[in-house]
Amino acid sequence: MKKNYKGGIYYSLLKIIISFVFNHLLYKKVYYINKENILKEGNPQLIVSNHQNCLIDAIAIMLSFKGLRRKPRFWARADVFKINSLVTKLISYLGVIPAYRMNYEGFDEVEKNSFSYNRTIELLGDGESVMLFPEAGHQDKRVL
Repeated sequence: MKKNYKGGIYYSLLKIIISFVFNHLLYKKVYYINKENILKEGNPQLIVSNHQNCLIDAIAIMLSFKGLRRKPRFWARADVFKINSLVTKLISYLGVIPAYRMNYEGFDEVEKNSFSYNRTIELLGDGESVMLFPEAGHQDKRVL
């Protein structure tokens, strides 16, 4: 398994663009708190977060890694991999791992999660960061 903490030049460039849009165009003021809890590269880290805002949650946490040589990986619903091939390539490059859910993809698809579990174990074994959203969807209530 190739260790890829930083993510490469394209990942860094994409992160700069996303950061500009997020921190200057979408929001007037952005605060990143508790960044000291992010471990340095080489240390496995499982991040668990509530999920109120679809993609914005993952972006906010990814941007919290600014200045660190870490590329957080995310679990996301598997149907986003079926939008089109370009989206699939982009989100795979960003480190998104598919999560097959019984309510959405169907019972027969859930067994495909074994790939995602194994990928997560490999990443953590290589000292990388993986993020899970146990609520498995964005909601209008704050419950975990």
